[in-house]
Amino acid sequence: MNVMRNLRLVLVVWFVSLTCGLVAAEPVKEKQETQKSDGKKTEAKPEAKSQAVDAQKADLEYSHIYQNVFQQVFFLIQSYHVDQTSRKKLLEGAIRGMLESTGDPYSRFLGHEEHKEFNHSEGGDLVGIGVEVTVQNGTPLIIAPVPGGPAEKAGLQSGDRILSIGGETTRYVGITRLSEMITGESGSIVQLGIQRGSAQFSVRVERGVFQLDYVKSSILADGHVGYLRLQAFFGEDSGSVEKFKSSLQDFRSRGVSAVVLDLRNNSGGHVEMARILSGYFLKKGDLVYRVKSRTDQKEFFATGDTELIAPNVKVIILINRGSASASEILAGCLQDHKRAILLGDQSFGKASVQQVFRPLPDDTAVLITTQRYYTPLNRSLHGVGLKPDILVPDVVPTPQESVYLNTIEEKKLLEEFLKQFPEYNEGLIDKFQAFLKKQSIALRPEVSGLILRREYGVRTPEPDVKSDPQLARALKELGR
Repeated sequence: MNVMRNLRLVLVVWFVSLTCGLVAAEPVKEKQETQKSDGKKTEAKPEAKSQAVDAQKADLEYSHIYQNVFQQVFFLIQSYHVDQTSRKKLLEGAIRGMLESTGDPYSRFLGHEEHKEFNHSEGGDLVGIGVEVTVQNGTPLIIAPVPGGPAEKAGLQSGDRILSIGGETTRYVGITRLSEMITGESGSIVQLGIQRGSAQFSVRVERGVFQLDYVKSSILADGHVGYLRLQAFFGEDSGSVEKFKSSLQDFRSRGVSAVVLDLRNNSGGHVEMARILSGYFLKKGDLVYRVKSRTDQKEFFATGDTELIAPNVKVIILINRGSASASEILAGCLQDHKRAILLGDQSFGKASVQQVFRPLPDDTAVLITTQRYYTPLNRSLHGVGLKPDILVPDVVPTPQESVYLNTIEEKKLLEEFLKQFPEYNEGLIDKFQAFLKKQSIALRPEVSGLILRREYGVRTPEPDVKSDPQLARALKELGR
């Protein structure tokens, strides 16, 4: 019954796996044409072709030279380095370094164990403390905390950098080592060094195991509004697409006048799933998104089941800094078609697509960025994100409040308070503020209210509008 007790998790070894738009791997054929954004092909000019041929020859020459350099350096390390290192470790390091040299944080190698964990994350069986993480400039960066998870309750948020784990630096340690540093026995505590802006502080998080429920739905505003939350664009094999579809069908049968689709802290997943789900709100044949690779451009349209939600039903999509990749495809598509209003914070801005090439020898795999995607109106979101139509910032703890949250956890203050007041009511916020003041802890009332409502609200699956200013504003915009 403390800040992190109800969902025990261990740092998600999702890392980039949940931040990527993922597609099945196919051989990519090089073409001699270039393509305009309208899809029409035009022949490259003769002088451009000549320059390209010269560049290819020079690149091939250097390729032969540096293959020789690589072989010699490999031999020299094996023969003379003071510490003996296995050939496997050296070669795997070379592969990871080769991917890192592209400058793309989303292209990465999956070793045998990482590939196994990646397969689990796609199916919904996850291990973690409840955060999705990528690596940026050598440092782990939190894309989004899992709602209701211990990382969120400890005050971690999108954009936080993990500087250390258990006192050991995380800079350039690699994802495999990062996983080793963070995992441990269920129920044990891991201490994270966090940087938020210019502030640095420590956070203690309890390890454990959890099963992610990708789709949750409910009816709000006395039956007038359907609320649908999608945690990630994964779980097709476990029925996530069918559950999403059946929820919309249920809303239609109940005659709701509006739908709120919650994509906050949804860091993405399978791009094809984003196309399917977008189609449920569109007319057949509507453009969902386009992708551009080095040599080609493709457009993807709404097919199959479309208009599950009638055009006269209002749709609001909730987004924040943790909404990325496939989330931005769906939200950007419906925004461009004027089918939905976006409400919340600016999204993350991850608009690239990774192909998963697998299995490679020893059951390894590699994720390689092969495309960037664009909205129906040809907007590029990479590094920019989606701007909400209605800006409503999240209620998030400040760095100092995050430190206080750790104190609350360490001293089991929330557990002590809940024993005194087992039933929730609005008056508890003032009492909780006074209770904390005696411990020299100062939280803003909205943060105290958020903590209490989340803690008590764990007992019911319904979203608590009072603890959620963005959802409350959405209902207000819908006249509810």
